[in-house]
Amino acid sequence: MALQNITRQNISDEVYNQFIDAIMNGDWKPEEKIPSETELASRLGVSRVTIRSALQRLEGMKLIERRQGEGTFVSEISGAHFVNNLVPVVALGNHDLTDLLEFREIFDCEVTAIAAKKGDPEVVRELRRNFEKHMKAAEDGDYKAASMYDTSFHYLLAKATGNHIIEQIYHTFRALFQKNMYEIVKKMGFSDAKKYHAAIIDAIERKDEVAAREIMREHVLDTIVFVTKEND
Repeated sequence: MALQNITRQNISDEVYNQFIDAIMNGDWKPEEKIPSETELASRLGVSRVTIRSALQRLEGMKLIERRQGEGTFVSEISGAHFVNNLVPVVALGNHDLTDLLEFREIFDCEVTAIAAKKGDPEVVRELRRNFEKHMKAAEDGDYKAASMYDTSFHYLLAKATGNHIIEQIYHTFRALFQKNMYEIVKKMGFSDAKKYHAAIIDAIERKDEVAAREIMREHVLDTIVFVTKEND
């Protein structure tokens, strides 16, 4: 493994980044025992305290594990390791609504296209059931229920991709999406969801991924325009 002497001011971050690179590049392989703190400190030209701090960060992310009497080993890595570490960032961050919607323009559009490409009939049935309940909540003027069905609609799309990482990402963000969805529905009402969700379901049923992507993009962009005008 080609570890380099540390020259940057933020020594702890540089050490940590080198260790991350070693894991991601396969220099440190799953189940492999990594060098001791003393050896790593010598090779990088830093203190053992700095090495220990970087290793503790990796351990907190469950990228490595310490085994009593044996040493420190690289964990088996999956996408969930990195997705799960988004949880505190999402939960504790002060997120601008426009930033979130811009993220959704990228994420939701591609998710919808993949769901349409699969075109699973059971997914279409689930989406239609969701849509019916959503519209019933709209008729009743129940903003809370409508926003929950709206969030569930997007989660069903993520689930329909059949990609566990995509589904896990949506699950991670779901509480934040729900909070902001309620704010959006209270301000915008129900007409956008009625128009766009129905069209998205039809596109998925036709397995038209191009149309599904563009309808979702228009849906999110309409919301961005509305929110931007509100904030002006």
